[in-house]
Parts: sequence; C-alpha cells; structure tokens
Amino acid sequence: MSYNIHHGVGMDGNLDIERIATIIKEAEADIVGLQEVDKHFGGRSNYQDQVGQLAEILGYYFSYAANVVFTPEEGRTENRQYGTAILSKYPLIETENVELKSFENEQRSIQYAKVNIQGEYLHLFNTHLGLHRMERLTQVKEISQYINSFEEPKIFMGDFNAEPNSQEMKKLLSESRLVDRFTEERNGNTFPSNAPKVRIDYILTSPSLKLHSQEVLDTQATDHLPIICVINIENRQSKSSVERHHFALEELRRLLVKIGKKCDVRFNPSCLLDKEGKRIFLMLESEYNESSFGKEKLALKYDGFAIIRDGNTVWIVGKEDRSILYGVYHYCEEQYGYLWVDFKEETKQLDNSSAIQTSISIHEPDFFRRGNIIETINDPIYVNQLIDWGVKNKLNEFFFTFFLWDEIRPYIIEKLTNRNLQVTLGGHSLAFLVKSVSTDVPNDKTENIGFFASDQVLQEQVISKIIEICKTDSIISRISLWPEDIGVSDSKFMPTYIRFMERLKERIAAQKIAIEVEHIVYNAGLSWNMLERSIETTASSKLDVLYAYWGRNYSKPINYESTEQSKALAALLDWRKKTEEQDKTITVLEYYSDHFMLSELFPPLINRISEDLKDYKEKRVDGILNLIVPYHAKDSKADMTKNYPWKWIQLMNNYFYAGSSWGTDFGKLVSTFYQAIGKDGNSYGNLLNELEKLLSKHTGWNVPLFPARVVDPEKVNESTDPQEIIDYLGHVLTYFSKQKLEFDPSILKLQHENNFMSFSNEEMLLSYLYYITQTLKTIKHNWSEKRV
Repeated sequence: MSYNIHHGVGMDGNLDIERIATIIKEAEADIVGLQEVDKHFGGRSNYQDQVGQLAEILGYYFSYAANVVFTPEEGRTENRQYGTAILSKYPLIETENVELKSFENEQRSIQYAKVNIQGEYLHLFNTHLGLHRMERLTQVKEISQYINSFEEPKIFMGDFNAEPNSQEMKKLLSESRLVDRFTEERNGNTFPSNAPKVRIDYILTSPSLKLHSQEVLDTQATDHLPIICVINIENRQSKSSVERHHFALEELRRLLVKIGKKCDVRFNPSCLLDKEGKRIFLMLESEYNESSFGKEKLALKYDGFAIIRDGNTVWIVGKEDRSILYGVYHYCEEQYGYLWVDFKEETKQLDNSSAIQTSISIHEPDFFRRGNIIETINDPIYVNQLIDWGVKNKLNEFFFTFFLWDEIRPYIIEKLTNRNLQVTLGGHSLAFLVKSVSTDVPNDKTENIGFFASDQVLQEQVISKIIEICKTDSIISRISLWPEDIGVSDSKFMPTYIRFMERLKERIAAQKIAIEVEHIVYNAGLSWNMLERSIETTASSKLDVLYAYWGRNYSKPINYESTEQSKALAALLDWRKKTEEQDKTITVLEYYSDHFMLSELFPPLINRISEDLKDYKEKRVDGILNLIVPYHAKDSKADMTKNYPWKWIQLMNNYFYAGSSWGTDFGKLVSTFYQAIGKDGNSYGNLLNELEKLLSKHTGWNVPLFPARVVDPEKVNESTDPQEIIDYLGHVLTYFSKQKLEFDPSILKLQHENNFMSFSNEEMLLSYLYYITQTLKTIKHNWSEKRV
C-alpha cells in the first residue's frame, strides 16, 4: 500500500490516526509506504509520533525518515519532524534515507528498507517528490541511479506529484526499468480524495513480480486515496510439496543410476520407470487414499511411510513429504543393498528387483521427535553431511543454537528445506540474543540467569528478536531457549523462567506463526532445583518440556538404583505425568555423541542406546534428541587435537541412536553396522561389545569429580584418592594389550578429523582404538604422577 496520510487529518478536518490504522488493517496490507507523516511536529497532529502509534496498533515493524527537522517548540524536548515512513508485517533488515536535490524549502528524499519475507529479501523504496516539474526531473534521475544499484525484486511507491503522461514519469519508468502497476486501472485517480481528478500516487515494481490485483480505496480519511497491490513474492526457500516430490524422485533416480539401472522419470503423479518395466510411484498418504490405487486406506502414525508392492508396481507412500524420502532410502537399502552407516553411500550390490511379490509393509517411528542437537559446530560442510545422513537414517529434526544458526544458515538452508526437516532454535543462546538487541550485555553468566526476572523492556526486545528470526524460515518449528549452564539454588527461578517462555509462546501465537515452544528442565551445575519440580513450579499448559540429566553413569540403565539416577528417573516420571495432564509433550535430551561428557575415552554405547530407548518408550516419552559435542582439546598443538577423528567416532553412537529412535530392529542395526566395517566386522563387533562394558564405566566418575572428569586429573583437588581410577585405567589397558591390534603408522600420519571419508570404516575404527589406547596411557600416567 502507498498512502499519503496528510499528518492524519481527513477531509472532515479531524485528526484521527486510529482511522488510518483501521484502513491499513482492513485492507490487509503487509507493507505500507506512507508520506506526510508527523513525529512530534506540532499542534496540528497533537505532537504524535504517528508511525510509532500506527506500528503499535498494527503490531508491525517500522522505519521513519525525517525530511524536515525543526528544533523543539518551547517547553518541549523532541525535535519537530515531518517525512515518510515504512510499515511492514515482516522484519526490516536494513534501512536508509538518501536526500535528493530539492529546489524549495522542503527537503525531499528516497527512503529505503530491505524486507525479509520468510527468507526472501525485497528492496523497498518510498518517496514524496517535489512540487515543481524541473525539481522532479532532477529527482527522478537521482532515484533511478539509486534504485538501479539494487538487485531484484524491488518495489517503489509514493506520492510523486506527477501525472502518468508527464515527462518525469516517462523518464522514471524508462531509466528505473520498473513497471507502473496501475496503468490498467480505469479509475486510478487518487487526489483529492473527495473528488479525485489526477493520479499522482504510485506503486512501481520489478517486472518479474507477479501482479494479482490492484485497487484504489475509497476513503476520505486524508486528502489522498490509498492504493494497494496484491503481488506474489516467490519464496524460494519454502519449497512446495511438488518440489519436494521432485527431490525425492531425483534421489531415487540418482541411487538407481549409481548402481547401473537405467530409468525414466514421469510426473503427475511422480513416477520412475526402469528399463525392466517396473514402476515406482511416490505419493503422500492423502493422495494414495484418494486415488484408484488405494485399495486399502492407510492411516500412518507420525511421519511414517508404507511400501506397497503389486507385481511390477511399487508405491512409496509417506504421511508427509519427508516420509516419502524416508521410503526412498529404505527401499534402496532393502532392494539394492545400500548402507547408510556413514556418509559414503556404500552398497552391498544386492538386487532383489526380480523378486516380484504382492505385499504392504508399514514403517512407523517409536518417537515423534528424533534429531541431533548441534550447539557449536560451525562447519557447514560437516553439518550438511549430517543433515543428508540424518534423513537417510530417518531423523526428522536438527536443533541449533541461535548464534550457530546465524552463522551457518545460508549454507545449510537448502539441504534442510529440500528434505522438509524440522528446525529447533534455542539452547544456551541468551547472551547472543541480548547482545543483538542491547549494548549492555552482562559478562557474568549469573547475570544472564537474572534476565528472566529483569525488566520486561529487555525481555520484550529479545522476544521480538526471536519472532523476527522465526518469520525468516518456515522450517523453524520450535523454540527451546535455555538458561545459562550454571547451577541455580533459588527454587523460584524455574517458575520465573517458565513464565517468560509462556509469554514468548503467546507472542508467537499472536503473530499466527505455527511454532511450538518448550522449556528445559535439567541439573545445570549438578543443581537439582532446575530438574526436580518444586512446590512453586506448576507445569505449564502452554509449553512442552525438554528433560536433560547431566552426569549419568552410562554403564547402567536409567532405572539403576543409585541416589542420583533414582532422583533423575523420579523427576522424569513426574514431568511425564504433568505433561500428559496438560496434553503437552516431553522429550529427553541424551548425550550419546557428547565428547565432553563422554570425553576422549569415548565409549561405544551400542547396547546401552538400544536398552535406553526401549525404556523411554515404555515410560511414554514422546521424543529423544542426541547432543553432538566436538572433542574438547586441552593442548591446541598436540597430535591428538589435530588428528583425533571425533567426527567419525560420534557417528558410531549416532547411528545406533537414529535407528533405535525409529524403532529399527536392533539385530538388523548391528548386522548392518558390522557389514559396513568389512569382512572382519563380527570380530570387531565382539571387541566393541567388551569395550562398551569397560569404557562406559568411566562416566560413573563424572559426578564425584565434577566439574572435572576422569581425563582431567590436573583439575581434581588433592583430597581425591586416585588409586581406584588408576586401577580402572590399568584394567582397560590390560584388555587392549591382549587384543593384538595392528595400527598402520602411515594411515595415522595421514588421517585427521576432517578426512575420514578418505579411509575405510575399518581403518577409521582402528584409528579410534589407537587414540583410546594412547589416551588411557597418558591419563594413567598423569593420575600416577598426581599420587606421587
């Protein structure tokens, strides 16, 4: 919309800024360019900050450009300002006001704003040109040069004070290469509003923008008539269902061609036809049930899929777009022997395509949330590999901190969008969010804890920032903002934190954004006040819950009867009960790929993960997320720091987590994993089973030694008796000495954390075992030195 609001005064002589707001609201205008806008100008507009008031009434972002500025009137402190303004339903990323050459007393300018429309950027320009033709001719030349310095798409609007056939309008349209969107409007006159005789208000756009409709609104709220266009801004990041179908079809074709199968692609419906006459259809459950194919109606759970075979025809049917992709990868695994254990897309070169059969197989997940939490891994290449691998292993979510998302979003958004993955933002991001809206950022983490009880002005600024980020991408599905990672002794903290998160949820809902919000419960700093629900803490009816217990002994099940584990399980069951009563969900955060908690003595947790997820399912937990934390280097110059292959190592546990969270048969997961290692996979499997029993025991010291770990003897106080730990490390080393493992020095010399795809899985496994033995020797030595 473009609207000269005549400082809020209508043809009836009344000042009524609320009337202007009503016109904008009823027109459902998303972006508005205003002219003749007062800001504390004087009595004619009652010293109003007019755009500020409009933005508050509408709930819009805004930018003001003052063209005329006078000193304050006597008795007042605000400068008297008069100019143009932009209102926007979407975030304004950049703003600028560029002065134009002006012949009269009134300065003219062109106002600019870069608008973020759900991930697509629009360049917006707004102006109020001079009253004299020669002045306007000079101004349109300047304007064209300025506008032409920006890429498409562009929209330019305003009161140009020139009629369509004027020399200045012809010059503007010719030099700016923009299109007048009201040339076909018969009744396009806009001034004066009570008897429109001339058209001097315009909306010009890039030719590429699709016009749906245009209209001059009939109102005498000012001396000009507002004009409005409905224009389509293509959102390249928000993929349509058809585009995601095509991506799934593209993946299916690629994987078949990779093993030498020639095939043709068909559309409407999506279908692949191989040279043997087999047809493979890809479709949503709703499409299948409504089609003539759907002999049996499907009712899949969560993001499940079905594979239906009838002679030479196969249907891969998904509950949603992502589910179809799950089905494609599953079909290629079962039919042609593809392995998704690591990033390499290896295949066993099976071909079961000749086994014509009639069958229907239903595949549904055990948990509705299954994904990886990535807090600090600023490595877009690796994260993209994880995203691709994750979908092949049926994960549906990736969780990023706000500060990491800010860094890597441009590099990973396409990968996430093509796969229709859910994105959660949050984590320990409070300092980043506060810094983005305020220069007064506390350095002490305890002050950040106090944020949740601070003045509401800063809180509202942070909430507005979160909403701005949420509007950027439709794949953002959840916000999970956590307090800083320190213990809190005040039992009143959790109710305060939960109330803030509820306000965040309310504000997001008011913007009609389909995003869930959850609060975390966890034992930060081994403090139980944030994990165990106190009398003061009432379970929220608006928020989901993320449960995290740090310091667990991974050699024991979740129902192990130690003091800490029993308290943690009781807290989980209490929160599970309360979320069920409120019809909300509870998700468990696990540390299966956390190289800080599990350390460089990283244990394979193959059996523990399988048992855990069965227990969580039995306790009606809704989702499980797995945290990935890189290796925590102590010495930046050490060989361990440069070469330790943590990126490959974490995949070992992550693979079993992904499969178990879906509900894949444990025997199949084990068999596939050992197959991926090679011909000696079963022998290595026996070794890994024993290592799990031995190495997982060191996590039992995480709580007694906190904040140190078994690998941190230098951080442990003198009162700790090291003998038990030394004996334990010696016992594990004795086991390794009996295995007679052969490490290839040339591979160890070549291998580092980023080139794991250059080596076989067996070679990487041997590298992992080598670094475990070296770490055991070093730590045992350091503990022995401490004893001396």
